[in-house]
Amino acid sequence: MQFIESFKKLGTDAATYGLSTAIGRMISLIMAPILTRIFAPSDYGVIALVQLAVGLVVVCAGMNLGSGITYYYFKNEDEKERAKLLTSGYAVVLALSFLIAFAMYALAPQIEQLLHSGSGEDSKHLDLVLYLKISAVGLFFGLAMSVAQTILRILGKAKKYFLVELTSLLVNLVCVLVLVVWLRVGIEGVFYAGVISSIAGLLIGILFVYDRFASSLSILIVLPILTYSLPQMPGVLVNWLQSQTGRFFINYYSTLTEQGLYSIALTIASLLVLVTTAFRLAYDPYAVSIMKSPDAKNIYAKTFSVYALIFGCFLGFVVAFAKPMLVVLTPSEYHAAHKMVFLLAAAGFLMGLNNILATGIWLSRRTVFTSYAQIITLVVVVIANRILVPDYFAFGAAFSFLLGSFAQSLAYYWFAQRLINIPYKFWRVMIFVAVTICVGWFHSFYVDSMSFFTSVLFGLCTFILMCIISLYIITTRDERKFAFKYLRNRYSKHYHEL
Repeated sequence: MQFIESFKKLGTDAATYGLSTAIGRMISLIMAPILTRIFAPSDYGVIALVQLAVGLVVVCAGMNLGSGITYYYFKNEDEKERAKLLTSGYAVVLALSFLIAFAMYALAPQIEQLLHSGSGEDSKHLDLVLYLKISAVGLFFGLAMSVAQTILRILGKAKKYFLVELTSLLVNLVCVLVLVVWLRVGIEGVFYAGVISSIAGLLIGILFVYDRFASSLSILIVLPILTYSLPQMPGVLVNWLQSQTGRFFINYYSTLTEQGLYSIALTIASLLVLVTTAFRLAYDPYAVSIMKSPDAKNIYAKTFSVYALIFGCFLGFVVAFAKPMLVVLTPSEYHAAHKMVFLLAAAGFLMGLNNILATGIWLSRRTVFTSYAQIITLVVVVIANRILVPDYFAFGAAFSFLLGSFAQSLAYYWFAQRLINIPYKFWRVMIFVAVTICVGWFHSFYVDSMSFFTSVLFGLCTFILMCIISLYIITTRDERKFAFKYLRNRYSKHYHEL
């Protein structure tokens, strides 16, 4: 019962963060049927290429300092020192962000040449310099906005975090509709919208957090943050490469059309990522805040199991209804992307799970093991992409991403358990994921030629099957009895109150 009470705060915060990410994904889904009728799959490939470059710069600019600031904020109980910590840490982040964004703007022609280095002939004629320069401007304001949001996460201000995110998302939606749909500006309108929305979100974020800063900076406070964060930096970079390596190989061995199909498959698979990301945003500060509790290990283990059960059902939903969603949202030339969704969704499920598995690493402050695990992961991803993408294109990239996520799970579990032994139901969950992939494979094969309504009915059956599988593989018989008894008592109590 102690775990249930402890988990309520985590669940409440996760729901709030989830609402902000859910709105973002809803806006993406709302825009999908509009933009896919304006942009061909190859145009989506262009946007994906530019986002690839921006994503790498974002990872480098932050230097993972947020993790160190979060750790030392909760470790230090003096409020004045906490204020100095926030001020000094994020002053460094903003300075780095400005320098790297400026470098990206100045080096846009060189970055374009790197993106054109692939053998895909349909990308050779593209002029990406303008898109890269617009994105460089948006990069700084986007990172500055994320600084404010990270402070709000540390302070437990989930609702204010939501308001910052909501402002940015709604402004982005309006700008895309005006610039792309109404004024027909073209692809650059998508990037201009990103700049304007980041500025709007930043202004709201500053309004919420400015009173939390101290009046002075302290370099001495920054030093332990760097000591904690920088050993993880290779791991963070490799983690980004794990998710994006497939795009590099598609760019080199295939076409922008395949790049676009891969991107739209990621959009559908990200329905799962939105809820796992919401959970992670709430879990990180929560896990640090209870690390001194005598029951912390059991809470981490039970959180792992609850995550696997709840989001295993979400995974089943995305797998089951991928094709109907694509039929509703996109023209026919995008529908083939459904064959990749179950692979990308399973990979997203594992990556969210891996954040919990790594708890022992960052609580022990042996964060270099994060980098070791990620290097192993990257090696698997690169080898798999090199073998699969030349023959299977975007599908090969999606399968390689999944293999990398499995490798990451094994590596995190191996290293973390040797630092802090937490009783996770690791192998049960791995068996569940393997079964899910098999079900997803057969499901995508059978629904490929089905009509919309038939695929919906077939998907409903698959979803119910997946929920049953997750319940009986992940939980034990005693746990199911306890859960059913708890729910029955809660329902009975609520019924009598009415």
